[in-house]
Amino acid sequence: MAAARANLRGEKANLGGQLAFYGYSVSHNPVRAGEVFKSELYWEPKTRLNSDYHIAVSLTDDAGHLWGQGDAVPFRGLHPMSTWEPGIVMRERHELKVNPGTPPGVYHLALRVYDPATGEALAGDTGDPSVSLGDIEVVRPDIPPSPREVRPQVVRDVSFGRRLRLLGFDLATRVRRPGDEIPLSTYWQALGTLDQDYRLWLRLVGADGRLLAEKTLSPTSASYPTSRWRAWDVLQGQHRLIVPADAPSGQATVVLSVVDAQGRPLTAHRLRWLPLGGTDIRLATIEIAPRDNVVTAVPPMQRTLEARLSDKIELLGYNLKSIADPPGDVADVEIRDSQFVIQGSEFEIELYWRTQTVVDGNFKVTVQVLSSDNQVIAQHDSVPANWERPTAGWLPGEVIADSHTLTLRPETPAGTYRLIVAMYDPTNFSRLPVSQGGEMRDHVVLGTLVVR
Repeated sequence: MAAARANLRGEKANLGGQLAFYGYSVSHNPVRAGEVFKSELYWEPKTRLNSDYHIAVSLTDDAGHLWGQGDAVPFRGLHPMSTWEPGIVMRERHELKVNPGTPPGVYHLALRVYDPATGEALAGDTGDPSVSLGDIEVVRPDIPPSPREVRPQVVRDVSFGRRLRLLGFDLATRVRRPGDEIPLSTYWQALGTLDQDYRLWLRLVGADGRLLAEKTLSPTSASYPTSRWRAWDVLQGQHRLIVPADAPSGQATVVLSVVDAQGRPLTAHRLRWLPLGGTDIRLATIEIAPRDNVVTAVPPMQRTLEARLSDKIELLGYNLKSIADPPGDVADVEIRDSQFVIQGSEFEIELYWRTQTVVDGNFKVTVQVLSSDNQVIAQHDSVPANWERPTAGWLPGEVIADSHTLTLRPETPAGTYRLIVAMYDPTNFSRLPVSQGGEMRDHVVLGTLVVR
């Protein structure tokens, strides 16, 4: 077992202080689209695990789109994690099915270990519940999948210029808010050899005909343009449109066209090449929810800040309070200059954000308690305002109240810790640069936390 562990792939991780992950081995790389990717994962419990955790291995691209996931109980449930003996290295086989129609390219593997009852994942020393397994290459299958294998939710057999065939699409039509993303998957077939790079022109059009959002992009991925497709290839593309911050409430339609290398739209034809009479395909109608009242007044705060993120977003300040623990006890926060004295295991911090311009993209907020050696002691990550206010939906001048609750583990030693906050891109975890007090960082320093 020790010899096998010497050449493992992926990063090592200590998850929740309970479970060590040493890496994985594979029998083949690259893997063909539509095939099962098989690996062997190496684990060692450091203590008796109190839950039968599940393991999820995911395959994503640079934009964070999911192209396959293997979610399973270890050993098919015959040897659940709660029965693993501390100190014994376990080798567990795992399988992940790569989506049929996945474009050739390099993709990212990651795993999570989570409690199926709560959905909560075991986090590593950095606070990140996702463990990187590195990259793998996906290549063409020997035989393209049939159109039936890709199984679009909505079948839409349309030819564009007798060159590209739209087989169908996936698009959830639930109510969206300003700033929400509209995920769209499209399924294509090359009708012969393609001699140029065709592109999609996606639009979100309001009920009054106003163009709310648009995007021009490759039908599948930027690294696999249509000029590289083979005749009769069947491929999937994943895309996102964002409902703009100033979008009016009511109905809006997602519209798709295909343009050539010169930007000229191709004529759309239905089955048997009967013209549709135009170049646009209306995919679906969605409902945009009315926004809440816009708050521009800055509320009273225990502490004010002068911190700017990426020269667009301001962190104005925050309030902090402790939550009674155990029930019935009163746990207060005592503020002394930049110090907060915590009595009790939970505390809540309410941040106040403001932007002077429209934010290009959606970012998540992380609030962390760090030890002197930068180990994460407690952490809470979410889309602002309890997942209700994505940053792309913020209006200039609007003040956003954003609450986070952090829990200190009972074994947290008494001492002094740092309290920080950052914003990051959830597709690649890169943080927005921060200007605070004349210094540049990747986080905002909130103060010092004294745990008693």
